[in-house]
Amino acid sequence: MDNAPVLTPPLPRGQVLVVDDDKRSRLTLKAILLKHGHLVTEAADGEAALKAVRLAQPDVILLDVVMPKMDGLEVCRLLKGDPATALIHILMITGETQHETRMKGIECGANDFLAKPVDRDEVLLRVRNAVMAKQLLNELQQRRDEESHDTTLLKNLADLSAGNPGLALAILSVGAEIMSWRVSGGRLTDTERDKLYAVYAQIGDALAKAGTPPA
Repeated sequence: MDNAPVLTPPLPRGQVLVVDDDKRSRLTLKAILLKHGHLVTEAADGEAALKAVRLAQPDVILLDVVMPKMDGLEVCRLLKGDPATALIHILMITGETQHETRMKGIECGANDFLAKPVDRDEVLLRVRNAVMAKQLLNELQQRRDEESHDTTLLKNLADLSAGNPGLALAILSVGAEIMSWRVSGGRLTDTERDKLYAVYAQIGDALAKAGTPPA
C-alpha cells in the first residue's frame, strides 16, 4: 500500500512562470508542467522575471529564493506591492528549511512554498490549487466589472429618460432589436440571453420610474 502511486486530480490549464537561475531546475519544472497542459514561461533571474510577468501575465509563479542580481524575496515583494500583479499566486522554491527564510517569504507576500528537490506530485497539486484560485479571482473580478457596467448603464439611461424620454426609448428599442437578432441567430448562450433580458427589464423599470414606460 505504501508504494501505491499518488493519484493526481485533473489540473486546470494555467499560465505558469518558472523563475530559477539553475537551468536544470527550470527545465525539470517546465517539463512537468507542460506534460500536464500548462503554458510555461521561463526567467533566469529576478529582473528577467519582472519583465516576463508583464508579457506572460501568469496565473502562478514558481519563484526560486536564492538568485543573482535580485533574489526571489525582492521579486515577490515588488509583485505583491503592485496592484496590477498582487493577485498572482507565488510559490517560493527554496532548499533552505530555516524558519526565518519562510517568515521572510510570508512577510513579502508569498502564498506558499516548495522545497528543493521538488516533488513532482506536490508541484502539480500546489499549481493546480493556485491556478484554480487565480481563475476564480479573475471570474469574480469580471462579474464585478460587469455589474458595475450594468449599474452605470442603468443610471445613464435613467438620467437620459428624465431629460429626453424619446431618445431614451429609441436607444432601448434599438437595443432590444439587436438582442432579438442575436438570440434568433444563435449568437447568445442561454445564460447570456437571460442576463440581457434581465438588464432590459431593469432599464424598463428605471424608465418607468422616471415617468417614461417603454413602448
